[in-house]
Amino acid sequence: MELDPDRRKNLIRLFMHVVGKAGDIGATVMDFGTGERLHQAEIHMIAAIGMNEGIHALALAETAGVTRGAISQILRRLELKGLIRREESPENRSRQLLFLTARGKVAERGHDHFHKRIDALFIEQLDAFPDDQVDFLASFFEAVDSKLDQFDSA
Repeated sequence: MELDPDRRKNLIRLFMHVVGKAGDIGATVMDFGTGERLHQAEIHMIAAIGMNEGIHALALAETAGVTRGAISQILRRLELKGLIRREESPENRSRQLLFLTARGKVAERGHDHFHKRIDALFIEQLDAFPDDQVDFLASFFEAVDSKLDQFDSA
């Protein structure tokens, strides 16, 4: 069954609008309870360090999928903001281990709370639909995700 072209166009626009809104929220510089405004990359590094206390910078870069140069810059900013601290590794004195400060833990909890609020919004909407419609939605998103992996923007 083929959708009416106008309805199809409106659904695509609505989908792209929602995706754009979600992207805007993720790109917003936010305060997660510390008085410091943090970029998405910064708060995600805080979350990664919180989940892996004592991780070293190279392992963090690999975990986060970023370059050593990028991780170095982010860590320097977080350290200047008093959100992380470094300790010399007892096994390898040239390696520094990363830990959250008390303020960093506040930011981590604020970030968790932010995600719980966003998740609750989605859960509320998903719970309003029968399972077969949610299954359709999951299939749709998986198919679009797969097609976007193959998309050539040229």
